Amino acid sequence: MDARLRSQWGLAVPRKPKHERKAELVAQTPKQKAARIRRKKAEQAQKIAEGLINDPVYRAKLLEKMQDGTLHPSVQVALMKYAWGEPRQDVEITHVVPVRITHAYTPAPVPLLPAADETDDE
Repeated sequence: MDARLRSQWGLAVPRKPKHERKAELVAQTPKQKAARIRRKKAEQAQKIAEGLINDPVYRAKLLEKMQDGTLHPSVQVALMKYAWGEPRQDVEITHVVPVRITHAYTPAPVPLLPAADETDDE
């Protein structure tokens, strides 16, 4: 039963121990709280936009306004972005620009084996 309903009916509402309540308050920093609120608002906006876009009456009016040219394009783009997310944007490189290397660093070769005259074969 919800604690709010229990208090309305005059029933005793069980409280968590103080150390558990304190841990809940410490567990969430202001940044985390702000991020949670932004996430909630974005989810709500997405649900509203999906409801509008999926409503047949709204779609008919939207289509009518788009055909008349009275609907601002940014409104349509924003609604579709909230409803279905931002479209994937692929970039294809079709022209390759040749590059000429003017200086290349090449380190001096390091001998792997000592020279023949340096070995001691006595």
